[in-house]
Amino acid sequence: MAEKVLFWYDLTSLKASHKVRFVYVLKGRKGEKGLIEKFGGEFLVNGCFILPIENEKEMKEVFRFWKVKFKFKGIIIK
Repeated sequence: MAEKVLFWYDLTSLKASHKVRFVYVLKGRKGEKGLIEKFGGEFLVNGCFILPIENEKEMKEVFRFWKVKFKFKGIIIK
């Protein structure tokens, strides 16, 4: 079993240009890895992904830096 963190976020309060830049940070751009892949995570759907529990703190800092609204929940995956 693996401990993970489920994150979901809302970009509606950001300007369009900030939304695009933030998604590039998460998903990568032009062949570069995004933070989700670098942190060993996986997107489930747009606006929702899981990460290993070890990267929870770093991801929270990213959301706060970009002023993105987010929620999270610790989960266990078999």
